[in-house]
Amino acid sequence: MNNIKWRALSGTAAVLVACWFQIMWLWGLIILLLVIPDIRSGHTHFFEPVSRRDNPKTFWFINITWLVLAVGLLLLW
Repeated sequence: MNNIKWRALSGTAAVLVACWFQIMWLWGLIILLLVIPDIRSGHTHFFEPVSRRDNPKTFWFINITWLVLAVGLLLLW
């Protein structure tokens, strides 16, 4: 019972709610909550692992794209 990944389960539930009820601002929040740890860690995963150290332009392009999308969805609210 101690090995339950509550954040992963909560995130999956949020995705299901956002899809079912078509809540765009919730998608923005979900994306934002996925991007912030990636920026902090310097690693992201978009079809393949991308490291800020090894591929800085690609890393920032992916994360800035996600940030712009997240802000756009939050502003639709």
